[in-house]
Amino acid sequence: MRVGIVAGGGAFPGEIAVAACAAGHDVFVLMIVGFADAALKRFPHGMAEIVDSDRILGLLRDAKVDALVLAGGVRRPAASTLFALATSSRKREIVRRLLGGGDDHLLRAVVAMFEEEGFQVLAPQIVAPGILIGQGQGGIAPFASEWQDDLQRARDLLTALSPFDVGQGCVVARGQILAVEGPEGTDAMLERVVRMRRRFRFWRPRETGGLLVKAPKRGQERRVDLPAIGPRTFVNAARAGLNAVCVAAQEAIVIDRVATLSAADRHGVSLFGFEP
Repeated sequence: MRVGIVAGGGAFPGEIAVAACAAGHDVFVLMIVGFADAALKRFPHGMAEIVDSDRILGLLRDAKVDALVLAGGVRRPAASTLFALATSSRKREIVRRLLGGGDDHLLRAVVAMFEEEGFQVLAPQIVAPGILIGQGQGGIAPFASEWQDDLQRARDLLTALSPFDVGQGCVVARGQILAVEGPEGTDAMLERVVRMRRRFRFWRPRETGGLLVKAPKRGQERRVDLPAIGPRTFVNAARAGLNAVCVAAQEAIVIDRVATLSAADRHGVSLFGFEP
């Protein structure tokens, strides 16, 4: 099978490409300009601007891909940029889809666009087995039983927020919701926790602990934008004074598994895959 990888930013598209090749697939990488890592040029590839749908579709057709995987981060284009490109009724319809709703709405619109053009969109784990986190303990730092109440509180919160299409993560400590992930992402949320704890350090000098919990939204499009963790997640969780990173088993991606587990062990932060 020839797999087309629509590559945004970060290390994840490269990992998918390597794993897909190892699984016997032929790979073509469609690099999104301004986001995709230049190292992806070692694979057969093409390049296009995120708003240039005609070029993206044309490159994928020319490459004769059998299926697509969407991987890596991108930023939503500004409305003014999108409207400037809306030169036809077809493009205006695409713009309307991209501007409405939150991240899950956007991703569903992108998947729908590819499918309407005749491309099959696959979940990354179909072509790259082993990228999902399993259930149970990971790394050497143990997950303490007394954290279960905080984990359940976080899960209840994320479930309640799902209809509003906001973030996929939150931070909970001793029953208190410290932060909820928004469009800025997990790293920025953890930085907010760092700043908050520094602000209160004079009357709470030893306040540490808590969990970062990540899970997909209920009803989320599972082929794109599953929750992901990587080495930086554990660096930032440690800076925020957290005890553990907890993710939904078989519904979250680990980027660079070896480096991620090494970072977890180095910083003494537990990794725990909970049953969804």
